[in-house]
Amino acid sequence: MRYCMYMQRLRTDETVGFNYDYMGAAEYEFGATKNGRMAIAQAYIDGTIKAKLVKVREDNGPEHEMIILAPEKFLADCDDVFHFTRLKERMRLDDPRIIAWMNVKWDRVDIPLMLVRTDVPTWRVDKFFKDPIDYLRAGGKES
Repeated sequence: MRYCMYMQRLRTDETVGFNYDYMGAAEYEFGATKNGRMAIAQAYIDGTIKAKLVKVREDNGPEHEMIILAPEKFLADCDDVFHFTRLKERMRLDDPRIIAWMNVKWDRVDIPLMLVRTDVPTWRVDKFFKDPIDYLRAGGKES
């Protein structure tokens, strides 16, 4: 199956686990990154987010082994090779500085989804979602 999503590229950040790579397109601004983070945090609280090892391919490029975090129902329908069609910005799967990707959308993220390189330590993911999860557990609402 082939997917079309706006994927925010993520780089390392020792303070919060990941930081956003500048994408240069309005689709990645105006709250899109916050929406992506909050959607995944909400799925974690709901107990619906799971992990699966997949091969990721952008357009007709080479395959890269990664871990996908997404709702269990989505993963059940997901093939072992995850094909992406490029929208505006390339995912840059070959760039070693880009270590993860998160599905974003300016209004609302329909599929909470994150791709992470297999060599990325799990503490980065934990740190990246700690504040949104704490916020939601304290009674905050997903926007």
